Amino acid sequence: MGSLLQNVSSYSSAANDAQHRLFEKLRQHDDDITARFTRSLSPTPDEYWVHDAKFSDALIDYLRRKDLAWPSDHSRAFGHRRWYALHPKLGSALMTTLGLSIAREQGLDIVTDSGEYHEALLAKREDAIFGALLEGSEAPAAEGLDRRKNVAERD
Repeated sequence: MGSLLQNVSSYSSAANDAQHRLFEKLRQHDDDITARFTRSLSPTPDEYWVHDAKFSDALIDYLRRKDLAWPSDHSRAFGHRRWYALHPKLGSALMTTLGLSIAREQGLDIVTDSGEYHEALLAKREDAIFGALLEGSEAPAAEGLDRRKNVAERD
């Protein structure tokens, strides 16, 4: 029997493909994303960090150019990495999407402490995660609740 929880590498073809899809979705919804998640709209002090090894150069460059990611000192940083802060909702959506792609590739499930994105993870759909980012938690949560209701009614 394996470990209940384990770390996995963020370097994979699935993660690279997911980052490409994320990059395209962000660009397609550029005005809406920047209107909601720029640095000026983020909590102070910074609350959500990622290090430079998590994202492709193209994605982190885009996020920085749009003021969606900025250099920041992580309160519990480790290693010799550059850390970037993001709006917590945007950061959670991006990392949840990457985690989902890696888990799918490796036949694993992922765990998150974000109730908002947990429903989207149950759906195992990137578009539900991005929908939660753009529309709020109602879209993936309702889908998850409908699915549970349908399963309960069949039993």
